[in-house]
Amino acid sequence: MKNLFLTAVIALIIFVCTTSCEADNDLPETETITKEENPVTQKIDLSADGYVNYANSTNLTTLWMRDDHEPRSRGNAEMYAHIIGLDSNKQPIITTVRMPYANHDRTMYYPNQKMIDWDKNNYAGGLVSIVFMEADNPGLGGDPIFPTTYNEGQFFNMPIPQALNIITNDFVSAVGTGYSTISNGIIFDGADDLLDVFYNISRTRDYVVVGGAVGGSRNNVYVTLKRKFD
Repeated sequence: MKNLFLTAVIALIIFVCTTSCEADNDLPETETITKEENPVTQKIDLSADGYVNYANSTNLTTLWMRDDHEPRSRGNAEMYAHIIGLDSNKQPIITTVRMPYANHDRTMYYPNQKMIDWDKNNYAGGLVSIVFMEADNPGLGGDPIFPTTYNEGQFFNMPIPQALNIITNDFVSAVGTGYSTISNGIIFDGADDLLDVFYNISRTRDYVVVGGAVGGSRNNVYVTLKRKFD
């Protein structure tokens, strides 16, 4: 009887371990981009003649999310991204990128979509943050007007990564409070969901299967970002 009991316990342990290990077996190994990370101190990519390789744009080549925050009873998710950067006066530039293909979580997408247009926006320091969102009200998710007003020169003597992190965190804190948008004067009702945040994405490097800063070691969104040279 004792041997039968031990056999049953061992079988149960094996079943639990196998189930938990298979839960995320479709998720590649990752690294995490946190708000403390400063790409300025990282090794940057140089050309053969020693000049920095400044990309014209950065494309989203793979996308995977753990939870799209959209109940199946409400249909497909409507995912989009806000790109947050600074202009030459260290004031926020925020644009929106639509992602109509990203309808389901736990699905690997290969969109090869332009995510950051470095040439068009000329972001200070060649750095941006990416905030991934899910729109609970289709048609929303416009270019947001910030609910926080920054004083002229407020970030003048502050390092660009630090200023960008402050603005990004203010933006993330505003999610769920409702804010106006540029597009047709639409008002967000706070229903849109924050999926994940990527801080200090640099113009001078690629990111291969990296997780965002939300959720600690179990990040929600994983992306590969590749530079494009036109």
